Amino acid sequence: MLSAGFTTGEPVWLTLRSLTALKAPRPGSLANFVVRVCENPSVVEAAADMLGADCAPLVCTYGQPSIAAWVLLSALARAGAQLRVSADRDKYGMDIASGLLRLPGARAWLPETTGCYEEDRLADLLADLAPRWSTD
Repeated sequence: MLSAGFTTGEPVWLTLRSLTALKAPRPGSLANFVVRVCENPSVVEAAADMLGADCAPLVCTYGQPSIAAWVLLSALARAGAQLRVSADRDKYGMDIASGLLRLPGARAWLPETTGCYEEDRLADLLADLAPRWSTD
């Protein structure tokens, strides 16, 4: 399921049941890996439409993180992944971001951009998810 999504760029909905079948990454094994985290599925949909399989790693909490989202993001953080967190900047979104930013290696994703909602910042989020091909 994950391989197919990775190859095609199609978003994959992970449940707690599907995560329990996966082997957790070893601590430190993802030390140079960056994973962006958003709150709104509209970010994932736009990234899939625009970038497909070239999109940088992106996890969507779909609002308040589910147990599956916490399990996944906690495992990534324990493995040393750098989490970049975005959410709406209203009270609800700030509460979501506040909890996620407590994970090891978590920082705000593009905090300098303006706009209350992720949809207001969508162009900047998508630009950051786009591949950076070297011309050297």
